[in-house]
Amino acid sequence: MSSSAGGKKKTAWPEVKGMPAAEAAKIIKRDMPEANIVFCTADEDGTMELVFDRVDVVLDTVAVTPTLELAPAGSIKSSWPEVVGMSIEDAKELDDPQEQQ
Repeated sequence: MSSSAGGKKKTAWPEVKGMPAAEAAKIIKRDMPEANIVFCTADEDGTMELVFDRVDVVLDTVAVTPTLELAPAGSIKSSWPEVVGMSIEDAKELDDPQEQQ
């Protein structure tokens, strides 16, 4: 889709909802090459600064297995592959049975 429809500049990309962030950014850049794409999470406070070329891409899915960088092997749980694909909110609410022991 072109950056202008009927002479109007495109200002929203509903077709990228649910896509990986990098893929969404490519589509937005194709439609609006001058776009300043900013990746943020849904719970981040946005800026009130008005920037006409900024497009906020809100990330709400866990895409990579979260890992604890400094955990000695086997000492404590250091990886959570079960949250990959979950929304950030669902992943935050997930109870770890090992923590309940």
